[in-house]
Amino acid sequence: MKKFLEGVLWGAAPFLVAAVALVFAVVVTSCTTPPPGSVPPASVDTATELNAWMSDHRVTDLAGRTVNINDGTVRPPAGATLRNGRLVRTVNPATRVFPHVEVTGADVTLSTLVIVGAATLLSSGQPALVYDPAREGQHGIKLSGAVRTTLRAVNISWVWGDGIYMGSNTRDVDAVGVVVDGAGRGGIVATDVDGAVFDNAYVDQIGLWMVNLEPHGSGRFVRDFRLSRFATDVGSIGSRGPWLNAAGPTLTSMPFDCAMTATIDRPTGIRNTATTRPRTRIAPCVTGITITGSY
Repeated sequence: MKKFLEGVLWGAAPFLVAAVALVFAVVVTSCTTPPPGSVPPASVDTATELNAWMSDHRVTDLAGRTVNINDGTVRPPAGATLRNGRLVRTVNPATRVFPHVEVTGADVTLSTLVIVGAATLLSSGQPALVYDPAREGQHGIKLSGAVRTTLRAVNISWVWGDGIYMGSNTRDVDAVGVVVDGAGRGGIVATDVDGAVFDNAYVDQIGLWMVNLEPHGSGRFVRDFRLSRFATDVGSIGSRGPWLNAAGPTLTSMPFDCAMTATIDRPTGIRNTATTRPRTRIAPCVTGITITGSY
């Protein structure tokens, strides 16, 4: 009986190997090949046209193409996936609120995206973008009331506002491999969020703060914000601000949530050591922020 079973197994081995290879091929193909119908035609080359396309397609794979978004903001609907392309703005409007991408719904995924704004240095010797209040709402990605947002390998550069802004009761942000390299206001900013995990983040060339936790206003809060494996290269911060800001408002009439909870790694590579610009600025009433690692 033992020899019989061994013979059966040896005889079936080629078929088992072939079956395993077929399953592996199917898995790899499904991960690298865009689903049928997910790649928009070449005529979809503006924010308006891309938004119209995404309204009818759950997955949008740009297949490495560039979409010019001078005409507006890219707005993925609930349940959408937008991936594998470049969203570029080449004009520099003097408009305060004009995000490049805005998410307001649930279960949106942004992956392998490059978002490039039209912000510029004021001089060649300038170490980072300068904060411009007239353009501070031109964020790379704005999450406004978004729920269960997934960010994977998203690269944001040269935007006048924040690299990533989270507000209006945004919940459950899962971000891995985010790069913000050039933002006029903040790198990663939370004003009203419950649950945001950023892993392996890189932030540099920032006008004010690399990380800003700022729940100003009635009913706003920051809960369970986590930032791990946080890095920078040059460590450049503009003329104002520490790398971490979690300070109360300058106007006493504005409410501020002191019950923030956050765990943040110190950024490796930080060079902001000037005594006039402290490394962190945390309001005395805030006791729920844990900073790990060393400079």
